[in-house]
Amino acid sequence: GQCLFHGGEASDKLYFIRKGVVELQVPSESVKPQKHPPGESVGGGQRQQRQQRQQQQRLQKISAGGSVGELGFFLKRPQIFTAVATTSVVVYFLTRPRLLVLARTHPQLACVLTFAIIKSIALSSSYAISDFADVTMLLKHRNGQEGVGAAATPGP
Repeated sequence: GQCLFHGGEASDKLYFIRKGVVELQVPSESVKPQKHPPGESVGGGQRQQRQQRQQQQRLQKISAGGSVGELGFFLKRPQIFTAVATTSVVVYFLTRPRLLVLARTHPQLACVLTFAIIKSIALSSSYAISDFADVTMLLKHRNGQEGVGAAATPGP
C-alpha cells in the first residue's frame, strides 16, 4: 500500500485519517512500500501491495477519525512503526510549527485537539494492554498454569 511514513524516519508530522484505513506495521528492511504525500486519495488492494503487507507484521488498524504518528511527534523521536494505507485514504497532517501557531492564535482549539490526541493514545494503550492480558491468559491456559501461583506454604 501507499506509505505515510517508515519506521526510523523523523516524526515531524501528526497524521489525521479523514477516509480509509491505515495499518501500523513493524518495519521491514526488505520491503519499502511506495511513499505518497498526505492529503491525496491513494488506492490500495493491488496484488503487489498485498504481498508487501504479508511480509510485514500488522500491529494495528486505524480508520477514519483516527490519528497516527502521535508518539514520535510529541516525543520528538523517530517513527517506530511504518504506516501504510490498506484502502483508498485521505489524510491530513499537522506539523510542529503549525501546532505552535495554532496554540498562539486559537488556544482553545489547540487544547481541544491536544485532549483528543491524548484520548486516542490512551484508548490505543488500553487496547494493547487488554490484548496483552488476553494473550497472557491464553498462554497460561494452554500451558496448564491457570490458577497456579507461587504462594509460599507455611512450614510444620
